[in-house]
Amino acid sequence: MLTQLLLLSLLSALVTLSVARHGLGVLTRDPGRARNRAYFGLCLALALWSFAATMLPSAPDDRVWLWFRISLAGRTLAPCLLLHLALLVTARPSAPARRRLHAALYLPGIWFFAAGARAPESIGVAGFERSDWGWATVSGGLSAASGAYLVFFAGFVCAALAVVFRWGRRVELLSKRAQARRVVWTGLSTLALVLASGFALPWLGIRAAPEIPHVFAIVWVLALRRLAAGDDSLLASPSAVAEDILRTIADAVLLLDRGRRVVKVNQAGERLLGVEEAAAAGAQLSAVVGAEPAAAILELVEAGERRPLELGIAGGRGRPTPIQVTHSVIRDEHGQDVGTVVILRDVTEQKRIEEQLRFTATHDPLTGLPNRSLLADRLEQAAARAVRRGRSFAVLICDLDRFKDINDTYGHAAGDAVLRSVARVLLHSVRGADTVCRMAGDEFLLAVEDLQQPTDVEIVVNRILRSFENPVLVDGHSILASACIGISLFPGDGDAGETLVQKADLALYSAKSQGRGLFRYFSPEMEEANRRRVAVERGLRTALRDGELYLLYQPMVDLGLSEISGVEALLRWRSRDLGLMQPADFIPIAERTGLIVPIGEWVLRTACRQSRAWQLAGERPVPVSVNVSARQLQEEDFVERVGEILLDTGLEPALLELELTETAALQNLDESEQLVNRLAELGVRIVIDDFGTGHSSLSRLRHLPMHAVKIDRAFVRNITSRPKDRDLVTAILAMARKLKVGIIAEGVETVAQLELLQSLEGRDGDGGDLRRFQGFLFSRPVDAETIPELFRRTRERGALGGDRTATGPRPLSARGSS
Repeated sequence: MLTQLLLLSLLSALVTLSVARHGLGVLTRDPGRARNRAYFGLCLALALWSFAATMLPSAPDDRVWLWFRISLAGRTLAPCLLLHLALLVTARPSAPARRRLHAALYLPGIWFFAAGARAPESIGVAGFERSDWGWATVSGGLSAASGAYLVFFAGFVCAALAVVFRWGRRVELLSKRAQARRVVWTGLSTLALVLASGFALPWLGIRAAPEIPHVFAIVWVLALRRLAAGDDSLLASPSAVAEDILRTIADAVLLLDRGRRVVKVNQAGERLLGVEEAAAAGAQLSAVVGAEPAAAILELVEAGERRPLELGIAGGRGRPTPIQVTHSVIRDEHGQDVGTVVILRDVTEQKRIEEQLRFTATHDPLTGLPNRSLLADRLEQAAARAVRRGRSFAVLICDLDRFKDINDTYGHAAGDAVLRSVARVLLHSVRGADTVCRMAGDEFLLAVEDLQQPTDVEIVVNRILRSFENPVLVDGHSILASACIGISLFPGDGDAGETLVQKADLALYSAKSQGRGLFRYFSPEMEEANRRRVAVERGLRTALRDGELYLLYQPMVDLGLSEISGVEALLRWRSRDLGLMQPADFIPIAERTGLIVPIGEWVLRTACRQSRAWQLAGERPVPVSVNVSARQLQEEDFVERVGEILLDTGLEPALLELELTETAALQNLDESEQLVNRLAELGVRIVIDDFGTGHSSLSRLRHLPMHAVKIDRAFVRNITSRPKDRDLVTAILAMARKLKVGIIAEGVETVAQLELLQSLEGRDGDGGDLRRFQGFLFSRPVDAETIPELFRRTRERGALGGDRTATGPRPLSARGSS
């Protein structure tokens, strides 16, 4: 008896120590992990059960029930902890769900723990009696309470095993599947042994059974340990791990033996190569990947080179697939070659991305045309072909006219649609061997090759310009675009692509300066004009700082009142390097470079200050007119600047006339209307300059609060010799009267022009009277010091300088200035 008792106690003690050790080992690995804490709780409960079972067989009579009650913690809480652990391993419930889960898990165990402590028979224990194994449990009959405990114990354990089994069927890794199966079968075996030793033996007539059910629990602990700690690889065999790697890796893997025959193909390899593993096993490599790829792979293997190899394999997709091949030789512990691992990586997507990146780097994303980065290579190839064939080729630069107006009027989306349409037009206008590139913005370049005669390029040019006669329909808007084209020819204008592009650009500049929808060939004179333009721009940047700009003033006279009714401030530039520059030579450059903004502000401030100085000197106040460019109107603070200048100089706003060209006033009509209204609110007078040369429209002009219109000198110059110009002036006068605004005629140089203008005037006394005239007939532009003299002469002799003679009226100024 003593030997049996010692054996049972020793076995129980070993189980207790082992279970406690495994629980602490997992907990200390990561105490913050919920599954580790649940596993430790399970081991603690089983250790208490085992420890109580160690002490109970040899306990004194008065201690038997104490150790029994201690063992109840394992008997009742172990199933709860086991199910909790299974749920933590296989699922991630939310916080509210976890709280409800804890209640559902542990309340039954706590209830049976309390019930067993009060009445042991409720869990099937009637008492204890002495046996060869020390104190042995005496089982009572099966009652409702003990039956419920049996259902609870077996049900919770089976539920835990079912959860693990279901999880094992869902996971991808074979090692985890094997682990789940190991846990389930071990758990079922352990449950059967526990139920047999603790419950079935009494039913078979063995009333006093030794306390051994806890001994089998160590099998649970060993099966669950790695599952709880998440260290799956230690439970899996090397072959299972390798199988997992081969099955889940995205690349195709072929295992070759020493004879270079296929031993194994993973699933990715089956899909890529269109073969099954069973059919590939034992076959030569050429039978699986093809003769040529196999030869290249084996050559790489035999040479011992580790570099990647790229080739095409016609596999299961039915078309050549780009493949990157790498390999590694497998050696045994003696360093002998026992096989080779060949990895085939499908690089189709990588090649597609690389091709897309190359295309993006060399092509315009909006139109799909080649961009500047590809241009040099295309022109170099075109030059080489032209030399080889003894032919010429042309470089064309095509730039849309006033493309900014399309963006401003219809929006940038419409502008993009127009650019795409232009790209299609250009592609359809050339042959397949020619090149069409988008340079930047609305500028395109064409290389037209294989020209028998240089002038053959005009066939393409005329085809392009004719195509612009068809409007582009965008969102219901019919947009009519036009373009100018500059042309340079190889080899006459240069033998390098960059030179040809530069000279075509000069030709384009010449075309755009002369109008819209034009083309020009490069000529040497354009280079000289460009050098002068660059010199003008360079000098203009310092002209204001160096005091080279100055103003002249040209009077406007009112013949009805026979007096000066205003003066116009005219900008002049006397450059130290370039000499006297005419406004037509530098104003367009100033507008293109943006220098017109600071220069225009200087003109406005100087003219206002001079007008105020004449008043302070005792002269009669008359308006001073200042020309304003479209570029100045684009400045957000233009109105504020005008107000500041008036305040600084002390000039009354009504004595300042701002002359806006018709085109500038009607550009972006909504914005222009707001700006002109704000200027009018300052009290400034608005005059529409060069009236009749733009795109006049009563329906548009009537929105602007203008005070006068100025008939352009181009109509006045030919009014006596061209009936059409006379009719146009008559129409302008009628339009101005309809708008009820004043009229100014500029460029009056002869008495005949004056008399004819007066005959067309037809004064009706309701605004729109042609009373103000300006031109060399009355005075040339003069400096500021001469203006008081002109006022004096007007007072003494009248606006026409006295009586008319046979040769016409004498001018106000005896001396003039250009």
